[in-house]
Amino acid sequence: ADAAAEREALGQMVRAYIERIGTKALTLVGQRPLLAEDMAPQVTCAVARRTPRCLASFLGGCGPGGAEEAALEGPGPADTDRVGVVGACLLVVTEMALVHYTKRPKNSGQPSPAELARNAADPGEVVSEKYWKRRFNYFSRYDEGIRMDLGAWFEVTPESVARHIADRMQYHTVVDGTAGVGGNAIQFALTSQRVIAVDLDARRLRDAEHNAAIYGVQERIEFVCADFVDFARTYRGDPIDAVFLSPPWGGPGHLDTEFFSVKDVECCDIVKLFAAAASLSKRVVLYMPRHQDLHEMVLLAAQHGFAAIEVEKVLFQYPTPHLKLVVIYFSADVGMAPRSEHSTKRIGATGASITTSRSAASTVPRAVADPRPGADALLRAPPLAGPIMRALYCRYHYVGRYVLSLAAALERQKKDVGCRPGAGEGRKLGQRQVGAQPPPKIGQAAAPQPANGNGRLPVGGVQSGGSRPSDGQPGGVSRAPRQLAGSQLKSNGTAKARPSFQSRVVQALCRRLGVDPSDETDVSCLAWLQGQMVPIDLMRLAAMAESLREAAGSFGGASPTWAAHFLPALRQHHPALHKSMLEFRKAECSK
Repeated sequence: ADAAAEREALGQMVRAYIERIGTKALTLVGQRPLLAEDMAPQVTCAVARRTPRCLASFLGGCGPGGAEEAALEGPGPADTDRVGVVGACLLVVTEMALVHYTKRPKNSGQPSPAELARNAADPGEVVSEKYWKRRFNYFSRYDEGIRMDLGAWFEVTPESVARHIADRMQYHTVVDGTAGVGGNAIQFALTSQRVIAVDLDARRLRDAEHNAAIYGVQERIEFVCADFVDFARTYRGDPIDAVFLSPPWGGPGHLDTEFFSVKDVECCDIVKLFAAAASLSKRVVLYMPRHQDLHEMVLLAAQHGFAAIEVEKVLFQYPTPHLKLVVIYFSADVGMAPRSEHSTKRIGATGASITTSRSAASTVPRAVADPRPGADALLRAPPLAGPIMRALYCRYHYVGRYVLSLAAALERQKKDVGCRPGAGEGRKLGQRQVGAQPPPKIGQAAAPQPANGNGRLPVGGVQSGGSRPSDGQPGGVSRAPRQLAGSQLKSNGTAKARPSFQSRVVQALCRRLGVDPSDETDVSCLAWLQGQMVPIDLMRLAAMAESLREAAGSFGGASPTWAAHFLPALRQHHPALHKSMLEFRKAECSK
């Protein structure tokens, strides 16, 4: 009986594996994967295409209305192998470059085999030296007694990334649906009032609680040992402001594939996890590998009512800038609060301060001292200096790093002096501008910030002059959520940036719907329509028009979509809005 049961289990495993491979192959036939590494920072309207069979296999009954309601107008219900449009949404692609400075002990050199074995939770298993060298990147206080099992060494979120995500998710109540050993939950507890850490592994939760005690935040984290899907179904507590998910990626072997699919993981169903998270909160954040197929994210967004998602490409700066992972934000805030396309953040160990720099459009000029005249001229690079300095960096690591850093610092100072007001007035280093508030002293609480009405702390959590919790506090952190250093967009700056962001959204819709950008009347009508319609309804109409265009065989450019398919769909599903738009168009033409 036992042998028969084993054979049956093995057969089910093989059948499931073959089904996943077949579904992935069919997906490639219908649409090539959309990868973040191939996309520059931009706003674009992405469309997901699947056959009804692939869609049903992907959703697995997790769609709000099932796979049947996901089919758009176009192929008939009996045509199960025909590729069709199944969803559309706006993709806001941004980049964040992280520089992680961690103070390491002097004796953190080559580990002995006994030391590697001792730091593995399971007897007989040894931590790979590759991950051991990065232990202070995972937890800056690793040498204070951090506990991790063998799987956590390649599953835990690096502390610099966890801190950055927590800085963006400053809400009252945050749920970490895949807590593990607490890498993200600890950082959430430093920025939010309440954190619920959910995990199915009781031993990992005990390790997470132990690690949270080292950082002094265990009192603000509620540890729940349960399957996240069951937790979401039975939760009856206070409203959840945001849910974070860092699902397993299948181990280091996931990098061997051309692209990552959420169906590649065997231990959990990421689609079901996302559906459970979307039922808990209107804000869901996914932590995914860098080669994730973004068309699957478009499909998840369309199925659960998200009109726009932000794809944040997280880059590590050293040894050379490289894409490490993507963080995907599902929220209505994506289309409301514009963000900088390029940002750089320098992060030290937890308890130290950080600095954030954004693109020139959103950076407040800093008051810095004028460099000594002619100092940067000594390091001005001739045409061949680039290869020489790179060779110097590779051969003489610390000397080369110092030379490059000094040259870059002097160049930044020169640019800052040129753009800041009063650059020629000879201000001294550290002198405050008139009317500026002095930074809070170490250990002194910053002025309280009002909530914005939805349970969230100030957007971005960036407060000038702030700092991370001081290490002088018990447990190394303060009990109140940390205040962050950097520049924060003021209300008037956000108001000025919003029209620019909305115009980029209109441009993305024009490209998708085939509206001629030189036709001011059609562009004005689309912009007016964007302001009148619920964003998710507009995305559904765009997907429907694309599906009708493909069904009609109109592949000779996207120009016929707007007049031949989008406007008829608008008239059919929103007749009153279509009539109002025609009146608006008539008024525009009469000007």
